Amino acid sequence: MQLDEDFARWREDPVTRLVFKALIAAEGQQKAAWEAASWGGGMVRDEELGALLRELRVRADCYRALIDLDADDIRQWLGMTDEQ
Repeated sequence: MQLDEDFARWREDPVTRLVFKALIAAEGQQKAAWEAASWGGGMVRDEELGALLRELRVRADCYRALIDLDADDIRQWLGMTDEQ
């Protein structure tokens, strides 16, 4: 299938690999921000820490989802058939 072949080439492209490397770094920065806020202080109220953790986890999850994306995900989100 053309989409599978195109998608595989895209994933192996050097620029795509560089973007993935940046997303992995961004994912790690979310954890570092959490550690700085929770361990390093600055935020002491439970509500503030909970909201920050949720925000940082959502960001990290989004970065990871982009890295883990595959051709079947694209088909499903766009309502494509296998032939498209």
